[in-house]
Order: sequence, then C-alpha cells, then structure tokens
Amino acid sequence: MCEVTKSKSFDHLHAGKFVLAVKLTTQAEDNVGAAPTLNFVDPSAAVPALNRTTVLGGEISKKRERSLTEDAVFKLGDWTHQAACDDTQEGGQGEFGFKSLLDRRSILPQTPMADGKPVSPTPPYVPTYAVVDPRTSSFASQAKFTVKWAAAAGPNFTRRRFKGPSDKGFLSASRIDTSTIYIAITKPAPPSPTPAAIEALAKELADLIRTPAEASFLAQKDAADPGDVARVEADIMARARVAARRQLESPTPLEEDAAVRRAQDAITQMILQNLTVSSR
Repeated sequence: MCEVTKSKSFDHLHAGKFVLAVKLTTQAEDNVGAAPTLNFVDPSAAVPALNRTTVLGGEISKKRERSLTEDAVFKLGDWTHQAACDDTQEGGQGEFGFKSLLDRRSILPQTPMADGKPVSPTPPYVPTYAVVDPRTSSFASQAKFTVKWAAAAGPNFTRRRFKGPSDKGFLSASRIDTSTIYIAITKPAPPSPTPAAIEALAKELADLIRTPAEASFLAQKDAADPGDVARVEADIMARARVAARRQLESPTPLEEDAAVRRAQDAITQMILQNLTVSSR
C-alpha cells in the first residue's frame, strides 16, 4: 500500500477507480540429515606406497516442504494516501519496487482526444467521445525473494588404518525460503454513455452548476441582449455535459468485478508463463 500510494500515478489510479490484485506465495524447504562414513585402510605389503581402502557408509535425510498462498484485491478508488508510511518503511523482506515500476510505466491519462482534436477543458468545446490510450490502462509485475542457508558439522579423524566418520560433515541442515508476490492493475471499462444519456443528465445538472452571477443574469434575461443570454446558457450546458459524462462513466459494481477478474487472470497467465519457461 505504501509503495502504490507513493507513486506519481496514484492520483490517476485513484480517480480512475483502478483495481489492484495481489497474490503472495511463500514456500519453505527444510533439509536435515546425517551421512556417516568409515574407511578401513589396508596397506599393501608388496608395494608400500599402495593400499586398499574399504568404505562403509550410510545416509539418512529428511525433507519438508511447506507452502502458503494469499490473495487480496483492492479497489484503488477506495484508498487514500497513507500518511503513516515513511521513507524507511519496507516490506517483510525489503522493498518490492512497485513504486518505481508504476513510475516507469507512467500510467497517466493522455490528453483526451475527440474527432482528432485535443479536448479543451473550457467551454464551449465539449467532446462527444474522449478516449485514453488503452495500452497504459493495465499491467502486471512480479517480485521474488529467495533466502538460503546451509550448515554442516561433525567430527573427522584419520588413523593409520581408519578414517571417519565423515568427509563432508556428519550432520547437515539447509533451508530455502522463497517468497513471490504478483501484482496486476487494471481499470474497469464502463460502456461509453450515449449522447442522449449525456444530454438528459446535463439538463438536470445545469441549474446546479450555474454560478450566482449567471443565475442573476439569467433572472433578468428579458432585458439582456439575446446573444449574451445564448452564450451564458451555452457555457452552462457545456460544463453540465462535462459533469454528466464524468458521472456516467463511473464504473458499476459489475464492471469493477469484471476488472478484478481481468487482474486475477493476468496474474494466472504470468504464473503459467513462468512455469512453462522453467520447465523448458
């Protein structure tokens, strides 16, 4: 949460109600064992420089594997900046690097376009359809941490006829901890509202967004110049249409659920791809 909310893309992710899916897998492998050996040295009487060695050995080992998988889904539209996160705070095994990944991906809205022209933020020009490059709307990534330790110990002696009990350590133990975290971010894709729906909602919003000065002017429009009245009403409707489009493009719960499934599918595909590469 700290790394995502600190990225420069967070405001866009928050406003766009992006969905973040996370899968954490942790695997621990323990190995313990003993491998005693005993060498009996029989010097050669005929050739003093040579000898015959008889080896008696054995090995006992035990292996244990444990795995844990946790899944989580976050709707970034419900998040706020985490004030409690500081620059020294890290995850369980260090920094995951998601902040830099998000910053490098630059998941930021491009300049909206309509009919091949940049959308003007001020009236009277209002876009009918504003689009954002879909290539910057989602991505998936992986961070993997591996910690391995091993130790071996035991006595060893060399006599004239005997050597043992182990050349490589009588007792041995090792442990490998592997933690992998997958993250996928995707945006709900609501259907584009129809012009009729935008116009209907804009008419309802027009009275709510007009400024006091505009309201006072329109209250006396009978005495005002018709051209000025038309321009003021056009400006109000232009702002109302922008507000209407913003409201109508808010994703529904069903659209958010679909985005969750897309994010989880992206993680699954990443895992399967990694397994395929490893098997090769």
